[in-house]
Amino acid sequence: MTTEIRFPVQIDGFTFNERSFSAKGREYSYEDIASLKFQIQNTTINFSTDETYFFGVRTSNDQTISIRVSDAAFSFNKRKVAEKKRCLLAIANHLNSLTFQRRLSTYLEQINKTGCLQYKVPSEGVFGSSFDTVFIYANGDVSLSGKTVNVKRAREAGTLKYGTAYGLGCDRSVNPYEISINEKPPLFGGWMEGSGSLRFDAGWDFPMIFEILKSIQAVRGAT
Repeated sequence: MTTEIRFPVQIDGFTFNERSFSAKGREYSYEDIASLKFQIQNTTINFSTDETYFFGVRTSNDQTISIRVSDAAFSFNKRKVAEKKRCLLAIANHLNSLTFQRRLSTYLEQINKTGCLQYKVPSEGVFGSSFDTVFIYANGDVSLSGKTVNVKRAREAGTLKYGTAYGLGCDRSVNPYEISINEKPPLFGGWMEGSGSLRFDAGWDFPMIFEILKSIQAVRGAT
């Protein structure tokens, strides 16, 4: 269902207009949006569930700006928070639709011209520019922080996971934004990754990264 947006929309210190948004005295054009992330996070506090809406923007110069709207357990402003969440969801959907084709074209142009696309995972600070870069190659290799795995080998091993948490000490909960590429099966029933493993948050520009990886995997698997 489409939600009508009446600009300007103000959410805490952010003001969203038809072609740009502003935060802390700075204005950002929607044309400068390089990637987006929207996520709903649930945290249980003293038997009460706190639901948080997270929306992040990475600009073309790699600055990240994010906004959170939380239930704040035991808050007396539930109606006000619900309205903020409704507005933030509408803005997130609008900006995703507005910039989707341009963002996707950038990734496809990279991989078609150079054989590799760079997927940047920003930190989740409110304002910042720190990020990790995942290199995804047309031949199926995926590299991060000096480690390289291959989606074809992971597919053959049956350990290419989309939306599944692996790792020592993890709570084994499903993370719908995580990609886990394991060339060898995880150990101890999934509590520890096997050797030749790599995982990263694909929530920025979801589901583009999922679909691109699946496409590469399918092409490689058919050869």
